[in-house]
Amino acid sequence: MGKDFRQQSTSAGAVALSIRNWATVVALVALAFPTLLMSEIAGRVIFPHYIALAVIIPILTLTGQACWSTVKPIIPVLAMIFISTLINITSTNLLVAGFHSLHLVAIALLAGCSGVLALRFAKFTILAYVAAILLAQTSIVLGFASWVEWLLVVKDGASALRVSAFATEPSYAAMIILVLTRFVICFDIGWLSPPRFGLILAALLATLSLFALISAILLLAMYLNRRGDIRAMAIVVVGGSLLLFVSTSTDFFTGRLQALDFTRGAEGLGTGTVRLLPYIYMGQILPHNPLPLFFGAGAGALEAGFFHAMGRYATVADFLSVHMAGPIYDYGLLAVIPIIFLWNRPRGNIDHGLFVLMTIAIILNTGIGTYLFIIFGTFALLEQRVRAS
Repeated sequence: MGKDFRQQSTSAGAVALSIRNWATVVALVALAFPTLLMSEIAGRVIFPHYIALAVIIPILTLTGQACWSTVKPIIPVLAMIFISTLINITSTNLLVAGFHSLHLVAIALLAGCSGVLALRFAKFTILAYVAAILLAQTSIVLGFASWVEWLLVVKDGASALRVSAFATEPSYAAMIILVLTRFVICFDIGWLSPPRFGLILAALLATLSLFALISAILLLAMYLNRRGDIRAMAIVVVGGSLLLFVSTSTDFFTGRLQALDFTRGAEGLGTGTVRLLPYIYMGQILPHNPLPLFFGAGAGALEAGFFHAMGRYATVADFLSVHMAGPIYDYGLLAVIPIIFLWNRPRGNIDHGLFVLMTIAIILNTGIGTYLFIIFGTFALLEQRVRAS
């Protein structure tokens, strides 16, 4: 009877593991390929990961995917959400605070998945994004842009066509590639042969995004820091430098650089204006009340206040999304610092420094309530867990 019980327990464990793996894959696909399943209801865009996480969080919880090593790093951030909500109870949006808390729970659960499963998913997603971006830009150059509209080709102003692949904007596509390629560099750098790594850099630059250029430079530094093969390093340095030189010499990048007008301050920085204005606005309001710098102003407080007080008048946009600075405004620096310094602590000062730079670049482009933040958090905590195991 004892033998039969052990067999049944093993069988039940295998079923639970299979369910966890499938649930994890569904969630990761919904997060990394949002445009394939996006829908619109009553004028509001519904991202597929909303629905996927609502179903998968209970499944992963019940099947035991949660582990202390991935739960512990999110506790300081969850605590700051709770503290900030109490302090700003009259102005905070409880729905937004709850939504952000669920995102953090999802990160902790997904980061408990198999490292092998995550590595396979990362490789597949990288190849899918690289193929989509290069195919789209090649089609645009050849005059067949209409053939690749399904890859979400978007217009930048009235001139250049830019590719977002399966993400909602080029910078998000670039940073998904950045996060996943870093994971592969850490655990299977042999898969990243110089030709394959060169294609990844080429795809990043083909998105025609400034943050894609930053992502390419960060990946090149991470790759060289990990790679011990002198010949491969030399090939990557020469090839990467050539790609960076060619891309920054294109009409698109030179045009954007020429359009910068530093005499106008932050308002003359093009798309950089959008990213910097929330922090400039913070500098204007904090001298009168510095407390929000540490504890935030409450979930959802920035959007309306910033847009009417500064965003509408400092840009020509009819609407300006300010989620890039959202975590600091919502919950303060005490919520952001743990994300930067505690979610992943690679060995070695150079590797740790590169990860911190990557984290800052991502936080400048996203808030806790986005699919990119969940992907970043999942693979940051997963890297930490796998390395410590």
